[in-house]
Amino acid sequence: MNSSFKNNVLLEQLTLALLVFIFSQCVLAVVLKYCDFGYFSSLNWIRWDSAHYLGIAEKGYEFFPCAGRFGYPLDSKDMCGNTAWFPGYSMVLRFLGLFFGDLILVGGIVSKFFYFLILFLVLRLAEMNVVSFRNFLFLSIAAFNFGFIYYNAIFPISGLVFCGLASYYFFQKKNIWLSALFCFLSSFFYTTGFLVTVILWLFILLKLEGSLKQILQKAAIIGISGLLGFLAVFLLIQVYVGDWGAFMQVQAKYGNGTVHNPFASMTSYIKKGLEVFSLENFKYYQTLFVAFMYLLLTVFFLFKRFYKNNLYTWSYLSVTIFLFFPWIMGGDVSFYRSEALLLPFVFVLKEAKTAWLAGILAVMVVLGIFMSRLFFLNILV
Repeated sequence: MNSSFKNNVLLEQLTLALLVFIFSQCVLAVVLKYCDFGYFSSLNWIRWDSAHYLGIAEKGYEFFPCAGRFGYPLDSKDMCGNTAWFPGYSMVLRFLGLFFGDLILVGGIVSKFFYFLILFLVLRLAEMNVVSFRNFLFLSIAAFNFGFIYYNAIFPISGLVFCGLASYYFFQKKNIWLSALFCFLSSFFYTTGFLVTVILWLFILLKLEGSLKQILQKAAIIGISGLLGFLAVFLLIQVYVGDWGAFMQVQAKYGNGTVHNPFASMTSYIKKGLEVFSLENFKYYQTLFVAFMYLLLTVFFLFKRFYKNNLYTWSYLSVTIFLFFPWIMGGDVSFYRSEALLLPFVFVLKEAKTAWLAGILAVMVVLGIFMSRLFFLNILV
């Protein structure tokens, strides 16, 4: 590696991100081979909600009574359709589909492209500027974050994680308008994307950097941008189906929107997996490991005074809010998907010893392999 290459930080970061991305794809290819599937078959990357995102991209929003359909009784008051899913990801697919035609193929490529951008942005935020074994381990932990299979599948999760990272990246670069743009996009991309704005808003108020006027201006710009993204979703749904409440009416069928005790929900969820040891129960084991990692993160955050570091503070806020919000509002439905949003925890490992990084990565890869297998075998949704 010549000196001019070493001095080019951008190239170093892109190279490292590409190496880790290829490593992750090789692991997925091996899992697919073991399951007798092919890596290049786009249908293998579709599960459950993928059909809704593809449907929105192809036809737009639909909203209709469930009565007499899908096994619902004729007197059912439930409403069906795809209005419970946000449009950002689907709009990207729809635009690219105009040029490439195959929406399923486009969906997989878009998700993986966002995944690569995530890895690159992690390096930018962590200020890791060279290709090295230690940095490879660090970035690989981010690559194999809990539920990383959903970064690669036809879901908007990799897009949301990228927007969340970008919102903080541009904020700390003092580009408030680009930061606000990614807050808007986060709210437009995913049902819990508005939490990106909440996290950054809380960060601004906790750090209180600058004059009172500057603090209030930044909080207002960030808050309004996130709110506008959220309102834009409801406006779009209204244009398509003529009902402002279509989102909540479809969501209500899935039991979302009711408040739960997060600790009771988590305890009940984990107990299910501990009753019998099986490969199918790895989603519960992942949640147990997530809980352990969060406790460890909290101990380090408090006793090592990580709150004095802006990146660590934003990271801890992100993990805390994205961890507990689904447990409070969602009961125990598909938490392995929401755990994919906990990627910012990786930043507190920035100063960890190489041996610790290697050990954590080994656990993450094992979890990732088994969770990916469950995904490809249609056990996860």
